[in-house]
Amino acid sequence: MNSLLDDEWKEVFAKQEISLVNQREIITAKSFDRSRIYYSILDRRELRAAEEAIHDMRRYLRKFGVFIPKEIGDEMEALALKVQAMITINSMGPSHDLKQPASDFQKFVDEVEPRYVELGEVVRREFATIGKMSSTTP
Repeated sequence: MNSLLDDEWKEVFAKQEISLVNQREIITAKSFDRSRIYYSILDRRELRAAEEAIHDMRRYLRKFGVFIPKEIGDEMEALALKVQAMITINSMGPSHDLKQPASDFQKFVDEVEPRYVELGEVVRREFATIGKMSSTTP
């Protein structure tokens, strides 16, 4: 991507909805830095979206946690905090000593995701049970 011309970059900007500030940052950079800056911007965007999703999940747990068994809610909160820590570590940038290699991140995902999915299924079953109980009550 470093060899793209300014007009070609403008097409990329339009497709990816890159802000004017970030566009200026890329266009004014030396041609060999443009691709690195572009991917860094996309990485930061993805990290922000992940942080927002974790924040939303934790807010949901606080709001509706009374309907979830305590052990499950506690474990979901613990998983959310683990994910938040991984996001924080990876948002520090490549020069930071704590930055996780992609293989470590994949191991983390392989460890956390199945348990998170399993917990979600447990919660859905709990809600289904509650729903059945309330519909059979006179």
